[in-house]
Amino acid sequence: MNTVQEQQESDMFELAPDIYELILPDTFHEEADYIYLGAENYCRVYVLDIDYPSEMYVGFLTVFLTKAR
Repeated sequence: MNTVQEQQESDMFELAPDIYELILPDTFHEEADYIYLGAENYCRVYVLDIDYPSEMYVGFLTVFLTKAR
């Protein structure tokens, strides 16, 4: 099963556009949920808007990191 998962992960990164294709694309067409960069290269960006507290203390993110394990 690890082989299938590794294959899917490697395919995902092989299909990702190169950094030069993102900086100097053939074309740039922006849609509602993706950006077309030409030659079947697409880019999708996810943004998380998080309101941080006004005061932060050491270990602020520890709660989130320990729950992820």
